[in-house]
Amino acid sequence: MVFEAPDSLLKEYASALEEEFHVSITPQRISQIFKEEGISRKKVCCTKGVRADFKIQEEARERDPVLRAWWIRKLSQFKAKQLVFLDESGFNWKMGRRKYGRAPKGEVVRGKVKTGKADNLSLLSAMTIDGYIACNVYKGGVSKDEFIKFLEDDLLPRCRSSADPKVRSIIVMDNAQIHHGSVCRNLQTLLMV
Repeated sequence: MVFEAPDSLLKEYASALEEEFHVSITPQRISQIFKEEGISRKKVCCTKGVRADFKIQEEARERDPVLRAWWIRKLSQFKAKQLVFLDESGFNWKMGRRKYGRAPKGEVVRGKVKTGKADNLSLLSAMTIDGYIACNVYKGGVSKDEFIKFLEDDLLPRCRSSADPKVRSIIVMDNAQIHHGSVCRNLQTLLMV
């Protein structure tokens, strides 16, 4: 079992044993058995041509302590209930590859790597102190048109507070290129309605 799925978690081994052999073993006992048999946990070595480590993102070049201080002062003028945080995240199935597995001492853990191109997905979501208020998943990146449609159809209708219509929501976005130019002008037009 370890050789077939060396990067499985202990609880996954326990579930597999329960399902296949109807034997109930705790993850702690499985860990003890692995130690007794000389099977240790170590970093997975991916097959040739595939990088094991993910590229570490560079720090943002635009960071400016003066602008950051100004933004924090500006943000402190609003009530927490007014703030709506909007962000986009990208992911694909290759991002979930496990970095550690188990193998006998002295042997390398060889991970199975799916070949081919993974479809990228984008998650566009908006969150308040009460939780998520809007969330959509898109295949590939989010275009400007999709972003505006998300604002018009999903986010803005949920931002208007029915309890107190005088309280305006403050949408907080990062400095992504999609938020620049005509998109922001369109957003201002939508907010005036």
